[in-house]
Amino acid sequence: MSQVRINALRPEVPAKTADYIDAKLAQLQVEHQKAMAQALAAITQRLDIQTQRLDDLEESVIHLTQAQRSDDKYSLTKAKLIRLMKELGINDG
Repeated sequence: MSQVRINALRPEVPAKTADYIDAKLAQLQVEHQKAMAQALAAITQRLDIQTQRLDDLEESVIHLTQAQRSDDKYSLTKAKLIRLMKELGINDG
């Protein structure tokens, strides 16, 4: 219920009931804030894990890229394949 409705109905409600409602609303607000804080902490923790995984993957890609660059002399390109096939007599074209 909105605060405007609560204030509009306050004169028709006994004081003890109004105090109870105010206390219950305050309690619900505190519980809601705690739940939101817990949810935020869980999301932050998952985000940290995903960030670490992303960093690990990024590092792996860098290592693979460096390994490819160092192995270029052993790579089999189209030109090398054609030359090898000519040497072996597979392709006379």
